[in-house]
Amino acid sequence: MTLDWITILGFFCIGQCLLLALIYFFKESKKLVSSYLLIALLLIFSFDLIHDTFVHSRIILQYPFFVGWASLFTFIKGPIIFFLVKSNIKRDFKFHRIDFLHLVVFFFKLIENIFTEIAHDREWKIAFLEKYYYMLDFNTQLVDVAFSWNDLWLLHPITYLVISLLHLFKKGRDTSIFDKKGVFWIRFFVIGYFVLYMLNIGLYIFSSFYPDINQIYWGFSSLQFSILIIIISYSSLNTQFYTSLLPKKTTYKSSNLTIEESLKILTKLDEFMIQSKPYLEKRLSLSQLSNLIDINSHHLSQVINENKNLNFQDYINQYRIEEAKNMISTKFVEEYTLESLSSEVGFNSSPSFYRAFKKFTSLTPAQYLKNINL
Repeated sequence: MTLDWITILGFFCIGQCLLLALIYFFKESKKLVSSYLLIALLLIFSFDLIHDTFVHSRIILQYPFFVGWASLFTFIKGPIIFFLVKSNIKRDFKFHRIDFLHLVVFFFKLIENIFTEIAHDREWKIAFLEKYYYMLDFNTQLVDVAFSWNDLWLLHPITYLVISLLHLFKKGRDTSIFDKKGVFWIRFFVIGYFVLYMLNIGLYIFSSFYPDINQIYWGFSSLQFSILIIIISYSSLNTQFYTSLLPKKTTYKSSNLTIEESLKILTKLDEFMIQSKPYLEKRLSLSQLSNLIDINSHHLSQVINENKNLNFQDYINQYRIEEAKNMISTKFVEEYTLESLSSEVGFNSSPSFYRAFKKFTSLTPAQYLKNINL
């Protein structure tokens, strides 16, 4: 058994991953599709990390049962991440029958794997492991695990990651769908997974030609899942990431508003904000907005807090700042001043406009204007 820092980190992240999955499962009584998808992804990462850590540390010699299970969930992670992105972009996302076609490759490879790898008896697996580690220790060519054209199936997850990124970058431009920090974290996770997966595939291919690379392959494979679990763990603590999965504030504990009703109100609110631009009205209040869209003010406040993770004033100011950015980009300030711009987008005073602009863009209006003119 090899007990190094990668093994220790791996076991720590396995426990952390399982704990997160349990928290997400039991904490929310009314879970959205994105909740179940994230739970499934956490459990799969946990399983993969257990397998890879066992191989790296050679604990698998004591549990040869795990031989052949390495790629068991390889072909379902891509579709899960793709649907996770879609379900966070479209909050009323629902599965349709045609969506299950995305699982065809997974089930095909699962059946193939069961009959060609997992089905071997214990004696065969022990002999395989002993041969594998002997060849590994003496830097001998690992013929039995060499890269072949059949491994082009590994392009399947890459395809889904690329599609997910394209979908995310295209839809993520709409600030009414994603808040800024939410965009950052989900992009960071998908890009991070893409980079780590490509590095892992590269090591796998080169290990077939350079035996010494096999010394680090399983260590890196174990490390990649540890890193991904740490990313998810950290981002889940960020109040702007996967807000549908975070515990709801007790302020609305007694509310009778269902998830379906909440999503309908959210859709109606987003459409009204985009089409009618009520935020341009100075001193717009929660009660005024609730009257305009004919929604109970308490329910409206609940929907904004739980789905946008913003209070009412920040929610309105976010739209005002986006309007200001659009006006700056259309050369409004060439004819008027930044002070007049604050009034045009609904702020009562220039200081409140400057504070809100800095809060949502991390720049002052003048800095933002300078950047777009570069």
